[in-house]
Amino acid sequence: MSVQRILCIGELMVGLRKLEKGFLTEGSEFKLIVEGLPAKVALELASMGFKVDLAGAVGDDALGKSLITFLKNNGVNIDNIVVKRGLRTTVVVLINDILKIYFRKPYATTADTEFSLNDISLSRLSNINLLYTSAYALMEKPLGHTVFYIVKHLWKNNVKIVLHINFHTYEDKFLSLRELRGILKYSSNIILSYRELDRLLKTSKVKTAAQTIFRKFPAVENVAITAQGRMYVHIRGVGEKVFNIREADESKFAALFIKNIIT
Repeated sequence: MSVQRILCIGELMVGLRKLEKGFLTEGSEFKLIVEGLPAKVALELASMGFKVDLAGAVGDDALGKSLITFLKNNGVNIDNIVVKRGLRTTVVVLINDILKIYFRKPYATTADTEFSLNDISLSRLSNINLLYTSAYALMEKPLGHTVFYIVKHLWKNNVKIVLHINFHTYEDKFLSLRELRGILKYSSNIILSYRELDRLLKTSKVKTAAQTIFRKFPAVENVAITAQGRMYVHIRGVGEKVFNIREADESKFAALFIKNIIT
């Protein structure tokens, strides 16, 4: 498959990562990082030399401007990122590299969840060949509606859809397989963590999980399941391939998977 452009769409957030180990205390120091799988995967793909567009929303604040500048300077096309006037950029706080606090719906209305169809022009997406999004992007509206509509629109134009199911990152948020059924009808490639298997598919077995997805969703061609530094890729009608990665980072897993299905 010859890919000209990849579109990553969904949550777009700023992370504050606590530098020292231990609990949050007065005087704790933080590092500003990019958060949200679509944004992180876009950066990974751009570093591999792919042409990548990122679609989403940031707030009308210094964090949003810094995020856009960082993405642009690292090779990501920002034409489909909008600045939401009067809203703040979504912020998450990570302690010991685990997300502990986030300022987003239902606690606060922040920019990334308000990304709507009015914020994106379908004509700009005419030469997109692959779309990547996260299931977490579907959690809040209007962002979830926008992602679903774009997925359906591009699927009709033979664009490959990669859906990354990543609810374990945000422990209090979860959609069932039944609730994901709509977008899974249009997804040709699924990525999910081993930690999602039991509550999503009622199994802890990688092969059984992949077979269940293939049986329930005919459009799915590949299922990639990440576990303990490995990615198990099940290909419909072919079998399994195993990839080893030193860093068990989900954005790196996703970028590697995309690289392997398009080159």
